[in-house]
Amino acid sequence: MISAIAAFCFLLLLLLFTASCLRVDYAAATTAAILLLLVPQVMTALSSAVIPALALAFLLAVIAQSATASAGTQNARGVVVLGFSLAGTQLATPLGVVLAAILAPVLALHAPAGKHVRNAGLLVLLLFIPVVTAFVLAYLVREAGFYPARYFSSPFDFAIRPVLLARMAPRPKGFAEAMLIAILALPVWLAVLRARRWTANAQAASALVAAVVIAALLARAAPLGMFLPSTAVLNALSFIDPLGDPLPPVHAVALSALSAMASWLFIVLPA
Repeated sequence: MISAIAAFCFLLLLLLFTASCLRVDYAAATTAAILLLLVPQVMTALSSAVIPALALAFLLAVIAQSATASAGTQNARGVVVLGFSLAGTQLATPLGVVLAAILAPVLALHAPAGKHVRNAGLLVLLLFIPVVTAFVLAYLVREAGFYPARYFSSPFDFAIRPVLLARMAPRPKGFAEAMLIAILALPVWLAVLRARRWTANAQAASALVAAVVIAALLARAAPLGMFLPSTAVLNALSFIDPLGDPLPPVHAVALSALSAMASWLFIVLPA
């Protein structure tokens, strides 16, 4: 019962956070339409461990938005939020260690020109929390056999069992999942072209693809449903851009509908 409530809370938190971001640039009707199309995409988590998938999506959304908001100011509070979010990804899933290792230096060094001296201090501040978390988790795993993921189970886990990639060996399965994530993140790459710069959403999506590739090299592929909610939320957040024009509402809703259909296609498609 408690795990079911926790899963619902993560879902609600994810939707509320996304809505608060979208409302900056879109009217209530457009925001509601995007959220309605986001829900089925997020529900692909039912083909994986639900709470870790939703938690990872929420944390990557917070990381992307915090990085975007603090890119111009580089304030310590924003860096602390990023640090705790990166640490949280390590608790949500073992793959979070790889994500944090990729994103932390990228986000710390992504700052306005002329602030390189200050960046050294921000790099230390940003790396401190996730690095300490990684060491603590490694110690607990080795000395006490403590794996946080064991405590994040819910009655909805693996309610849907996709068969498209089920028969593949872990390594090719992981490579196939990385390719599918990169394809499904099309709105993120379109936002990069629209803004003519590498956005924080693109950094998060790229780190996710890279982490899945690294996991594949280690023959530790996770279910595709673990990453589809994160991709869906990053797609939705890519519709807005504080340094450029947001995507027109019609285009945003159309891309949301396309993403929803494509996400479920790879879940229900038979082998």
